[in-house]
Amino acid sequence: LQANGAVAGQTVGHAHMHVVPRHAGDGIEFSWPRKEPGPALLEDYAQRLRAAL
Repeated sequence: LQANGAVAGQTVGHAHMHVVPRHAGDGIEFSWPRKEPGPALLEDYAQRLRAAL
């Protein structure tokens, strides 16, 4: 998981990552309620990704 920017709680201009070693039964779950952004926003994301590639 890698999240940057104000929406991710980052207020300074740097990348922020956590490296979490995993093992069976460690109890860590990366899940949160799914929120569907809608087709217009998804298309905007797709266009921005295409432009960046």
